Amino acid sequence: MNSLIRTVLHNQRVFVSPIQLRVIGVASPLSLSSQIRLYAAKQDQHHQQEFQYVPEGKVMIDPVTGNKKLVNFMTINTDLPEHPYAQERKIRFWTFTVFFVCMTIAVTGIFQYEKISCPIMNATMYYLRRSQLAKDHLGDGITYGGLIPYISGKLNTMQGIVDIHTNVEGDNGKATMYLKAGKRFNGEEEKFYIDKWTLVTADGTTLALMNDDDNIILEF
Repeated sequence: MNSLIRTVLHNQRVFVSPIQLRVIGVASPLSLSSQIRLYAAKQDQHHQQEFQYVPEGKVMIDPVTGNKKLVNFMTINTDLPEHPYAQERKIRFWTFTVFFVCMTIAVTGIFQYEKISCPIMNATMYYLRRSQLAKDHLGDGITYGGLIPYISGKLNTMQGIVDIHTNVEGDNGKATMYLKAGKRFNGEEEKFYIDKWTLVTADGTTLALMNDDDNIILEF
């Protein structure tokens, strides 16, 4: 082989030393086999790296339990996880709902208590219990109807506006009482005047309480 290369180079009129022959790649059979084995080993390593299984995620250690767990990477096809505070949001929502309902009931109860305990309603219920016409239809023990008394309408003594109705009941029946009154000037003084005070029974009968008895005069 060396003699052949020397002959070719000599024909080209180029002088090549033995050291330069090694540089251009003229190797012995032993070095050639070593290169082949090295090349094959590199190809096997590249093949193994190419087909090596890589898990779709990252292995992390739980700081609490110390166990390893696989955390998947998030992609556009990954379902979004649940909100970490979803349960707390539900608890807050129902807490606020219960609080709002309780406050509404409390405020309504306060307003109703003010209406029931005002002097106008006290006087009205006092004269209603003394009315013979009301006793004939409702019986004795006349009071507010229902478990919780409720007065509908507007009752404002400062503005002089009274336009209410409420359920009442006695020992013999039930009815709805209507009362309408307002403030007017009478000379130099301002007084309440009754425009309407009636009782509507369960069968639809309307009773005019202002014309019941001359001894019962509703005044505020």
